[in-house]
Amino acid sequence: MTRDELLDRIRHGEQVADIDCTGWDLAGVDLSGAMLERVNFTGARLTGANMGDSMLSHCVLAECEISKSRLEGTKFLACDLAAARLSDAVLTQAHFVDSDLRHAVLTGACLDFASFSKCQLADAQLQVQACDRAVFLESQTERSDFTGALLNFVTFYRMDLTTVRFANARCQSVMFVESDLSRQVFSGQELTLCQFTDSKLEAVDFSGARLTQSNFKGASLREASLSGADARLALFVEADLHAADCSGGRFEQSIWADARLEAVNFEAANLALSVFHRAQCVGASFRKADLQDADFSHARLTDADMSGAHFLRTRFHRAVQEGARFSSRGGIIENDPELHKAQAWSGSPH
Repeated sequence: MTRDELLDRIRHGEQVADIDCTGWDLAGVDLSGAMLERVNFTGARLTGANMGDSMLSHCVLAECEISKSRLEGTKFLACDLAAARLSDAVLTQAHFVDSDLRHAVLTGACLDFASFSKCQLADAQLQVQACDRAVFLESQTERSDFTGALLNFVTFYRMDLTTVRFANARCQSVMFVESDLSRQVFSGQELTLCQFTDSKLEAVDFSGARLTQSNFKGASLREASLSGADARLALFVEADLHAADCSGGRFEQSIWADARLEAVNFEAANLALSVFHRAQCVGASFRKADLQDADFSHARLTDADMSGAHFLRTRFHRAVQEGARFSSRGGIIENDPELHKAQAWSGSPH
């Protein structure tokens, strides 16, 4: 099949299958709405081409030059795009399923509403500034690079992100669901309103990061560093922060209900108006922390260090305090009178 025959069949809405277009020059041509199956475009030049709303199934685009092309709404099923160059391409609402994008270059591409499901993205270049509501599902991303990327409402679901580069990336309302980010470094970066539900964040460096209103429910942050972080209004419900460093952080109005906080360092942290209901704080350090209006009802504070902490209306209702160290107990409400009365009347232990 010749180049002109290919374009004619696409213009007439005919499906094209089992042809070899290796090395063809298709720069700037209109391929929109194409239905292509098992077409080999290896090394072809598609710069500036319009492939919007096309369907490509089991096609090979390895090492293709597809930069500045239009791929809005294009669907790639089981395609090979290894080392393809898609820089500055428009991939709005494009969908990649079971496709190989290893070493692909998407620098500067628009990925708004794009999705990557069960794809190979190892060593891919994803330094993008337009990535709004994109979805990455169960894909392989070893050493992929999001350096400097602007990610808004992006979803990473069941992903191993331990070797992904996020240096200087800005994340807002990003969802990391059941994903592994262990040992990642987000020091000083913005991750506001992000969801880390049930994710693995062990030894992650969030020092100095902006984490306001982020949700760490059920996440594992064992030995993580949140030193100097701004995590006001953040949720740590049922999270495990064993031996984490939260010193000097801002955690005003944060929620730590049922969290595992054994040996956590909260020294000089601001925890005003925070809630620690039933939290396990055995051996935790709250030295010089601001605990104004904090609520430790039913928390376990065995061997905790409260030396030099600032208390004002701080609630310790039925908290276990065996071995805990205090410089002063001024400002502590040992038992909430109204709650104590209600629990005594109902016979409830809580």
